[in-house]
Amino acid sequence: MTVSQLTANELYVGADLAGPSPVGAAIAGISVTCTGPDAQGWFTCNADLENGLTVTRQIRFWEGTAFGISFSPTLTDSVNHQWSVAGTVNSIAKPGKVWTIADVDTATMNVLRGTGQPQHSWTGHAERHQTSTYTVNSVERIFDHQAHDTVTAVTFQMPRSTNPYPISGSIIRNIVTNFTAGTFSKTVTRRYVVTFNGTNTVTLTDGSLTCDLNLDLRTVSNCH
Repeated sequence: MTVSQLTANELYVGADLAGPSPVGAAIAGISVTCTGPDAQGWFTCNADLENGLTVTRQIRFWEGTAFGISFSPTLTDSVNHQWSVAGTVNSIAKPGKVWTIADVDTATMNVLRGTGQPQHSWTGHAERHQTSTYTVNSVERIFDHQAHDTVTAVTFQMPRSTNPYPISGSIIRNIVTNFTAGTFSKTVTRRYVVTFNGTNTVTLTDGSLTCDLNLDLRTVSNCH
């Protein structure tokens, strides 16, 4: 689960999901079709292709203990999100290498109101499985990557247009990657923790290693 995924889900919160052509739900001109709400309060939105992948989202609004029909700046307490992603993407670094991706994510966005602008706080979890098989010098190489993410109180100050970075909270990713090339095999296990601070440069830890992560450039530096 990434900040960009949370941002994409925010676009659906203010959309007219009950309408025939959801306003605001389409991302960068992508065709999106929404139905609902069903008996459990869920709207279901299917995107044709989003960054080359098929995405299905479910959104449910809460007003106290009752379902909401849409997002209300004054009445909505929280919004449940469930989404899945599946498809293939071409590797930028290695032409000819294709990744097969499957994600399943669940999160709740809580609306925090005070004397000023509200805040949106996200908590949830995600599972990712991506694989790739390609051949170099007649040797088949197989990557199998599995990750489990935990999102804890990743909080955005409203309005998002002028506050693009989370002001607090964390995302933890636990990964296991298996790599096989001919008779060679290797397994890598990692636990990454990203802690947000309201800027585009946040703290990334990998075990005892602490680094800076640039959210705009998606680069890691200053590791110690």
